[in-house]
Amino acid sequence: MLAQAANCSGPDQQPCGVCRSCRTIAQLNYPDLKLLLPIRLPKKDPDLDDIAAATLDRYHEFALGQAQPIPDPKLKIPIDAVRWLRMEMAKPPLQARRRFFVLVHAHQMNSEAANALLKTLEEPHAQSTFILTSSRPASLPATIRSRCQAVRFSTIAQDTLRAWLQENAGSSPADAELAAAMADGSLGAALRFLENHEDFLVEPVVQYFAGRLGSGEQAALTTLEATKETPPAAVVGTLLFLYREALQLRLGGSSTYASRNPGVVERNAGRGVDYLRRAVKFLLSRSREAGLNVNARLFIYSLLTTLKPPK
Repeated sequence: MLAQAANCSGPDQQPCGVCRSCRTIAQLNYPDLKLLLPIRLPKKDPDLDDIAAATLDRYHEFALGQAQPIPDPKLKIPIDAVRWLRMEMAKPPLQARRRFFVLVHAHQMNSEAANALLKTLEEPHAQSTFILTSSRPASLPATIRSRCQAVRFSTIAQDTLRAWLQENAGSSPADAELAAAMADGSLGAALRFLENHEDFLVEPVVQYFAGRLGSGEQAALTTLEATKETPPAAVVGTLLFLYREALQLRLGGSSTYASRNPGVVERNAGRGVDYLRRAVKFLLSRSREAGLNVNARLFIYSLLTTLKPPK
């Protein structure tokens, strides 16, 4: 949207969202807007054309107004991607008054790429703006952070999210309310939830939480087997949401999810407030680790055995 505002040809509000520049930028078809993304290397010893192709193949996943994919910590931004960016930056702009280079999940650069980017940031070309996005800015080298202006984004209020989803995503009031509660202040998370509930509410974890898989280690092992293909972040997210809903009920509040799924939250809502608060705090700390390249089975097993289902 910043690139749209800088290059919009509309007469009044900028970005207008309807002029040619705004439309092509939104779909990432604008020649003077380049993204660098964590990618899976297409082959051993790829050349710059291979890296560019692998990057461009992911552009459609990041078009404006749609849910972005859940980050894969195993993917990296390689040094050749930064070299490709430098080549693009050396060319004059084709259409833009100001062109933009955006590094998505910049903390997933490997060390060689970060060093190469540092040189690029030290020698910016005229008419060029760099944007680095990251949920883990502390993971970026201090030398890069010192050359950037930090802009932090707070979470969005549930009421605001709910209204936006109803107006712009065509959600029913009930679905919008549930998505807003599940998203924890993130519009992208709310959109992903509406597209695929299973990404956020992993069914075996829901059953474990409800105490329907038994108790003790056997229940944990059953759940572990059922989630062997599930990213750790999705398991943590499911548990965090459910424990928050249980805490809300325990404190006398309401829960759209609990009302639509009787028997899932209520058993844990009967636990003590102190336990539920400790569980939420524990899961928040583990959610920061879930996006890293961890041993998935060991990570999930430790979660399940620490947060035992109700008897």
